[in-house]
Amino acid sequence: MIPGGCRKDRWARLVKASSAAVVLLILVFPADEVSGAARSPRDKGEADPRTFVPTGPLESKHIFKNYVINTYREEGGGQGSLEVLRNGRRIYARRSREESGQFLVGELHETNTPKERVSLGKDITGRGVPNMVISEWTGGAHCCYFVYAFEIGKRFRRLATLDAGDGPLDFEDLDRDGILEFLMRDWTFAYWKTCFACSPAPRVILRFRSAAYRMAPNLMRRPPPTPAELATRAKELWESGKWKEELPSPDVWSVMLDLIYTGNARQAWEFIEMAWRPGVPGKEDFLKDFQVQLAKSRFWPDIKAMNRGR
Repeated sequence: MIPGGCRKDRWARLVKASSAAVVLLILVFPADEVSGAARSPRDKGEADPRTFVPTGPLESKHIFKNYVINTYREEGGGQGSLEVLRNGRRIYARRSREESGQFLVGELHETNTPKERVSLGKDITGRGVPNMVISEWTGGAHCCYFVYAFEIGKRFRRLATLDAGDGPLDFEDLDRDGILEFLMRDWTFAYWKTCFACSPAPRVILRFRSAAYRMAPNLMRRPPPTPAELATRAKELWESGKWKEELPSPDVWSVMLDLIYTGNARQAWEFIEMAWRPGVPGKEDFLKDFQVQLAKSRFWPDIKAMNRGR
């Protein structure tokens, strides 16, 4: 039987040894090296920086203080990749999500956003820390676009991965508070009952709050149209000649989506009652299908909350 005093001494030694191990771990792996992106679950395309091999020749090189960002791409428009080095050490790497793809550093693909607005090192979140914006185009006919936001100060970390789908995408300070909002389209209704080119995609505004990009209902809301304005829009649809078959024109649910995504869902239901051509069957089935599709949107919980009580 071990005396109680011996047990206490042994426990004290174990605690002391554990504390020393923790101190050693901190010394070997500084906090800014093991935090952020390195500890976050990797999203699709992220590669282990220790084993990363670039795809193809160097395409571009960007320098900000002690950071170097290199992009690569296989010849002939193949797969792209990028790496981030700090003080000469690779700390982050990723490959394009598809076999063809391209990365841009400090600018966006297919955008109206000026390069200087998201240039390398620009503070876009209002946190007082330099940021890095990287956009990825996966290749293909019309898809897809991703934006990655990082902090590149004393600490490196990935803040967000923004899936912009088929585009377009922009950063803009809509409320003039010094923080850039992210503007994109919701492509939930792509190919729904129509071709892609005819598919409506309502605008969504995201802003950086509480360490993440979240929907900004106050920036998306618009005053509701009057019944007379809704009637005028319905009449324009009738007179356009686009609605010639039993299925309504995509212009019909384009108006509905625009109303719903600006906080005016009640007016959307009023509009469909005005716009549906007399004697044309299927309105109830259309509305049911429409609501099922709408609920598939990743933004639906926020859209629903924005329209609650309206």
